[in-house]
Amino acid sequence: MTYVDTMTVAADQPAPLAGLRVVDLGQVLASPFGAYLLGLLGADVIKVEPPGGDWLRRGGSLGFATQNGDKRSVVVDLKQEGAADIVLRLVEGADVFLEGFAPGTAEAMGLGWEAVRARNPKIVYASLSAFGDAGPFAGRPGFDHVVQATTGIMTSTGFPDSPPTKVGSPYLDYGGGLLLGFATLAALLEQRRTGDAVQVDVTMIDAGLLFNAGGLVRSANLGMELPRTGNAAFSGAVASGAFETADGLLMVAANKVSHFVRLCDLLGLDDLADRTELAAPGADPGEVETARARMAEALLTASASEWEDRLAAAGIPGARVRSMLETIADGHPAGRGLLTEIDLDGEKTLVPTAGIRLNGIMPGPTGPPPSVGQHTTEVLLAAGYTESDLTDLESRDLIHR
Repeated sequence: MTYVDTMTVAADQPAPLAGLRVVDLGQVLASPFGAYLLGLLGADVIKVEPPGGDWLRRGGSLGFATQNGDKRSVVVDLKQEGAADIVLRLVEGADVFLEGFAPGTAEAMGLGWEAVRARNPKIVYASLSAFGDAGPFAGRPGFDHVVQATTGIMTSTGFPDSPPTKVGSPYLDYGGGLLLGFATLAALLEQRRTGDAVQVDVTMIDAGLLFNAGGLVRSANLGMELPRTGNAAFSGAVASGAFETADGLLMVAANKVSHFVRLCDLLGLDDLADRTELAAPGADPGEVETARARMAEALLTASASEWEDRLAAAGIPGARVRSMLETIADGHPAGRGLLTEIDLDGEKTLVPTAGIRLNGIMPGPTGPPPSVGQHTTEVLLAAGYTESDLTDLESRDLIHR
C-alpha cells in the first residue's frame, strides 16, 4: 500500500514564503520544527550547526529528517572567539533569525537581540525556550517531559487511581515549534507594517498551558484543580467518552441531544431516547450513571469497527481506538497528504508535510535534510567571504566544511 498523496509532491506547490531567508540556530526538535514549517512554505532556511552537527543526528538520520528537510547546513563553532561574526554576516542578508537556547545563551555567544538587530535593523529575531526569561522558572533549561511536569498536563492525564502521566509524544516540542512558526509569521507582518525589527519570544510552557486553555481558565478563575478523568470525555456528557466493545475500546462523542437520541435508537434503547434531559447539563448523576451502564452493555454486542461504521452512518461522532500503525494503514496520512516521500540515504523515506492545504496542496519538502556542513562553502561565499577567507576560518576551526 502506498501512503503518499501525489498532491504533496507537486512541482508547483504553493511557496508563500519564497524569497524569505531564515538563519536557524535551533537544535533537536522544537525550534528546528518551527524553521522546518517555514521552509515548507518556501523560505530558504540556513541551519547553523556545531561541529559534528545537531545533537539529533546522533540518533540516526530518520529522526533528524523529520524536521530538517530542504534546509542548508553551515557548520560554525560558536565556542570559538570570532565565530559569532560569521553568523552576523549571514544575518545581514536574512529576514528571520531563530534560536532555541535557554535565555542568555545567545547573548553569551554574541548573538543576542541587540547584537543581531544592530547588524540588521529589519530582522525578525525569534527565540524559543522551555521557560523564557520571566516568571518563577525563568532561565531554566528544559525538555518536553520536564515542561509537561510544570503545566498541569501530567496531573490531569491518566486515571484517578493512577500516578500523574505524561503525554506519550513530545508534543510540547512540536507544539512549541508550531507556536514559533505562527509567531514568526505574525512578526514578519508586523515588521512589514512598521519597518522595524521585531523580537519574538515563545516558550514551551506557554504552549503547554495554551493547549489546555479551558483548564487554565477554570483553574485560574475558580481555584479548582483539574481532575484526572482517564478516558472520560471533556464534556462529561452521558453518551460521551470511552466504551468497551466486543473487541476493543470505542470513543463516542454524542454530546448533542440529537446525537444522544440517535445513539439510543441505534442501541435499541428506545425508552432512553425520550429521556433527553439526561443529555443536558445538570442531569441527575444517578440516572446518568444508570443510563450510561445500559449503553455500555449494548455496545458490548459488536466490535469497535462495526460500531464505528454504524455511528458514522448515523452521523454520530465516534471512533475505535487505533495505534499509529493502524492509523497509517487506514490511509488518513495519505488521503490528506500529511506524509511525502524523499530520498534519504538511498532509500525512499516518508517525512511530514506542513499540515495545511493551500489551494488543495499540502506543501512538503522537495529533498532530504543536508549532511553536516554540506553548504558551508556555498552559503559563506554568497555572504561575501572569499575562498581565501574560508581557508583561514577553517584553519582556525571557526568553520567546518
